[in-house]
Amino acid sequence: MDAATLAAVAMLWTAAAMMPGPNFLIVATTAVQSGRHHALVTVGGVVLAVCIWATAGYLGISTLFALAPWLYATLKLAGGIYLIVVGITLLRASGRKGASAPAPEVAVTRRLSRSFVTGFVVNMSNPKTAIFMASIFATVLPAHAPVSLGVTTIMLTTAISTLWYGFVAVVMSRPAVQRFYRDRRAWMTRAAGGLFTLFGVKVAAWG
Repeated sequence: MDAATLAAVAMLWTAAAMMPGPNFLIVATTAVQSGRHHALVTVGGVVLAVCIWATAGYLGISTLFALAPWLYATLKLAGGIYLIVVGITLLRASGRKGASAPAPEVAVTRRLSRSFVTGFVVNMSNPKTAIFMASIFATVLPAHAPVSLGVTTIMLTTAISTLWYGFVAVVMSRPAVQRFYRDRRAWMTRAAGGLFTLFGVKVAAWG
């Protein structure tokens, strides 16, 4: 196994994962609003999407996008609209006062499922991730790299994402952080909604 190649991939993907974006925002927002359990479930959705995009990048989906630009444009527009909807939902929620009462266990299960789906869809909403992944594979992996190296690289990017977003979920769900959020709930939710809306416009309009 090429240790230098894996080290290069690890450095590139760690830097990319740690950049503030929709994935970070959805995990952090879920952590302060709904707690650690929901945040970690959201991380699961984000990480599954990372694995899918990494696999797509390895298989050369950027070539498909180049051959069918309408497909890329359609995915980009749909993803941007979804992020805008998330942003508007948060903006509307920022105007509500008080917290919801605890729900029955069945409702909690539904919300956990929704947390997973939200994390997954937020990450899948930006097809440019696959192109970035493809560029990593094209730049770092040697020509005619064995399949085992490609699979290891996919596993590596998935593991890095799990560790980073898991760390974010744990830190942002700490009681002190949640208290800070509760004291400033309205404007922080409004800020998160505005950022999601801006991310959505950026994805839909510029990619």
